[in-house]
Amino acid sequence: YWAELWPSSIALAEYLLLNHAITSGMNAIELGCGVGLAGMAAARRGATVLVTDYQPDALRLTELNWLMNLGRAPTALLLDWRTASLSQKYDLIIASDVVYEKRFFNPLIATFKNLLSSAGQILLSEPNRNIAREFFSSLTENGFIFQSVESKVTFKDKIYQVTIYSINNREPAPSSAGRKS
Repeated sequence: YWAELWPSSIALAEYLLLNHAITSGMNAIELGCGVGLAGMAAARRGATVLVTDYQPDALRLTELNWLMNLGRAPTALLLDWRTASLSQKYDLIIASDVVYEKRFFNPLIATFKNLLSSAGQILLSEPNRNIAREFFSSLTENGFIFQSVESKVTFKDKIYQVTIYSINNREPAPSSAGRKS
């Protein structure tokens, strides 16, 4: 699947380029980069991006795309997000079209918990598959909150409806420490 450009990736790249989700110098990781489009958009907006995929060929194609379009190679890491364990925390996690099989839901949520900084954000694009509804219920159960915006992408003479999800850690409940009774 990684070798194709998907409408979800186009939608996420457009969102990254047109919105102010990224500030210069923000550290970001792209999970399952495929051809690297969303990561390139994040880099163009000023993020320091680590592109990851579990296929070495995907990383090589991403490198070539970055060289052609940005004039530089990305920082890349061979990584399977289904078993990812890194010590680094990221301000931004980006992913396109990764919620397509139920067996990946818990590993993806574990990866989000492992990689996202406490005040960080996840931007995930999804082409409105029925199976994804269960994933977003699981996100809520695991301490995340999210908002979504709809996006239309014209690709290969077809119009696709894609949803961009902005996912954050749920804010902690106010502490009773320091309160006067």
